[in-house]
Amino acid sequence: MPAGKLRGFSHDEPVAVDYKKTFPRLLYTKKSAENALSAWLQGKWKRQTNYYGGFEGPEVDIVVDEVPGRRKEDMEIVVYSTRKETK
Repeated sequence: MPAGKLRGFSHDEPVAVDYKKTFPRLLYTKKSAENALSAWLQGKWKRQTNYYGGFEGPEVDIVVDEVPGRRKEDMEIVVYSTRKETK
């Protein structure tokens, strides 16, 4: 999946991407990749602010809009490592 630029990555969709022009989404640990995938599979996350006109200020909630077609079986976490060779 390409690295997102505008909104959070939960709004991105995996498509055929030319990785010579864009970078893939890279995470430093397998656990962070699993967490990111779990959140992405739930749907598009967004902040919802409700103003009620009271003295307490706005009420802020995080809501998730489900996206049909996102299935764990269709996704894969690829583990890789790089190292710098010394001579």
